[in-house]
Amino acid sequence: MGARPDEAIAVGDVLKSDVLSAQSAGVRGVWVNRRGREAEIPLGAPQLTDLWALPRILVTGSR
Repeated sequence: MGARPDEAIAVGDVLKSDVLSAQSAGVRGVWVNRRGREAEIPLGAPQLTDLWALPRILVTGSR
């Protein structure tokens, strides 16, 4: 796709394989935690309960 890692974002519902893998590749990871599971969330990884909040994160970079 031609995007650099710092220009990309990975959104997923599996913390380890989606978010942590993305972060290890230099891509910002966003965790979609629909069930409200307790987990140690990596620094800089926003947590969403649904995708409705994703546009706000994309624009502002915050939760």
